[in-house]
Amino acid sequence: MSARVMKTLGDFAPDLEIYSIDECFLDLSGFGRFDLAEYAEEIRQTVQRNTGIPVSIGIGSTKTLAKAANRMAKKNPALGGVSILAAQQDVDVALRSMEVEHIWGIGPRYSALLHRHNIHTAFDFATASSPWVCKNLHITGSRVQEELNGRSCLSLELVRPPKQTICTSRSFGTSLTTQEELQHAVAHFASKCALKLRREGSRASLLTVFACTSPFAAKEKRYWGTKTLSVPDASNDTIRLLKVARLALECLYRPGYEYKKAGVIAGGIAPADGPEQTALSLFDMDPHTPARAQVGQLMEAIDALNSRYGPGTLRIASDTCSGCWS
Repeated sequence: MSARVMKTLGDFAPDLEIYSIDECFLDLSGFGRFDLAEYAEEIRQTVQRNTGIPVSIGIGSTKTLAKAANRMAKKNPALGGVSILAAQQDVDVALRSMEVEHIWGIGPRYSALLHRHNIHTAFDFATASSPWVCKNLHITGSRVQEELNGRSCLSLELVRPPKQTICTSRSFGTSLTTQEELQHAVAHFASKCALKLRREGSRASLLTVFACTSPFAAKEKRYWGTKTLSVPDASNDTIRLLKVARLALECLYRPGYEYKKAGVIAGGIAPADGPEQTALSLFDMDPHTPARAQVGQLMEAIDALNSRYGPGTLRIASDTCSGCWS
């Protein structure tokens, strides 16, 4: 459904950046001769007609202002799903009504800092001292401030660069002490990494597993273990990655510690349809080993079922505690 929405939106502008599964940016540069309100409404109606999915549209001179406009379109039913921040007066009204924690690019840590310095709204942030923003929020904050003031600093990413690593990790609410408990968690993390790889259209040739105790534990009770293993025949196959993750955990696990966090990192990433980056394993000649095409079909079937009926509906047996680590 996401692909259908994006395809429909792509017909309305020369350039499109897919930001997430349900969000994208359209470049409307050169559309000055259009009535943007009518054009945005046409976009909404076309998406609704083609997919049945309602969308909200925010238009601004920068990506950050477009995000602010989109938030207004979602929050204010009277706008009919479309908000345009063209005149400076409209921009000021929008920024005054938006708290700093809702600014795109300002996370919880920065928003707490801003509130402590009596910067409570997006307008306060836009008009704050630029040197102070640069000193305390660094280049990220400076770019956001420039964007709020109508100066574009974030270009449209027509092709997102492929990820170099993919990580899934969690801190545990209750410490884990046995290898079996830790194995369940690591199995789930490896499964999530495999899913992310398939969604990226990538495969990994390296897998790193780590597990550690609380950094606040007594010195003699602290431990950080990590192990990196190669993946024979770079893969995004959940079963293959689970086997490698299990071997890595066996190498790093130490009894007698209370583990508070663990994770799996997939590295050595290459396109799934690209040339081989590693030599094939001799064990791939085993007649009992499924061919790559069969494994790919199996993974596609599992992903399709989980997409339809919910994450974790169908999973590998070793991932027996999926709900605990989500």
